[in-house]
Amino acid sequence: MTEAFECSDGHSHWRAPYDQVGQGASLLCFPAPSTICMRDEMRELAERFAPFRRAVRLDWPGLGVRGLA
Repeated sequence: MTEAFECSDGHSHWRAPYDQVGQGASLLCFPAPSTICMRDEMRELAERFAPFRRAVRLDWPGLGVRGLA
């Protein structure tokens, strides 16, 4: 299930969608901003960690999926 991290600086509002798999201590999986990839490209890596950690896949604000489906 997709959720969104939201923040604002008083002038701008950002929404960064994320997904989680697994349980335990959190492991944050950021896609590389230099290649402008999306969190979905981190799916296989997150699933490999899922038996041991809670893997969180995040899209950078303004990149990837911008809203909730």
